[in-house]
Amino acid sequence: MHEGLRVQGRVLHALILREMTAQYGGTALGYLWGLLNPMVAILVLYAIFSNMHRISPPGIPLLMFLITSYLTYNYFMAAFSRASGAVQANTALLNYPQVSPLDVLMGRYILDALTYTLVLLIFTIIGVLVEGPYWPLHPGAAILTFWSAGLMGHGLGTIVGTLRPKIRSLDNIVSPILRLGFFISGVVFTAHMLPSWTLPYLDWNPLFHITELMREAWFASYESPFADFSYVGLILFFMTGAALVLERMGRRWITE
Repeated sequence: MHEGLRVQGRVLHALILREMTAQYGGTALGYLWGLLNPMVAILVLYAIFSNMHRISPPGIPLLMFLITSYLTYNYFMAAFSRASGAVQANTALLNYPQVSPLDVLMGRYILDALTYTLVLLIFTIIGVLVEGPYWPLHPGAAILTFWSAGLMGHGLGTIVGTLRPKIRSLDNIVSPILRLGFFISGVVFTAHMLPSWTLPYLDWNPLFHITELMREAWFASYESPFADFSYVGLILFFMTGAALVLERMGRRWITE
């Protein structure tokens, strides 16, 4: 058993290094750009909203507002994108008996989790320097919620990537839904900014729950009218289960 775990660890380590080389060119500068990419997007939004005199909710500075919302959604989208194409991009590796599609997916998830957690930490420090000591009120809850966004994106991406060989038009269905998700997941607004009659139509969206939970965990002044981590956990449980089952069933499809 211990030998098997050591082999598994070496496989994952090799896959993570391979992913770093493929995604960032295997250089420190390439990895630095991977860190800067989501930061640039947040700074652009910050500049736009500042020039529009956009006012964030009371007790939530604008930059910290965007860090807890846009970065969380960006992590979800990045995890989805990389998981959905993980196996197809590494088909040659599956010829090795030690490497399974699940190993490839895990390697990408670990690399993304490390990268985006580092981005969150760096941007938190920047936000504190710019806007004052707005450290997370509940750090454990904040990081758990943040990782939930990545796990949800990874699970959905695994499902889509596994079904893609059998449902050729799947991307045409999923892509518009994900684009719509930006506007209904609380990235640029809070639940309190919406008319009360809209909430029953939006609280089914687990990403909206995650965004609201991030704000609750971060800011003492914010309390969501509906966010529920048990709902997010239930969605993650079924989504991860479905992803694992489909990944197992679809190994023949995705290697054809």
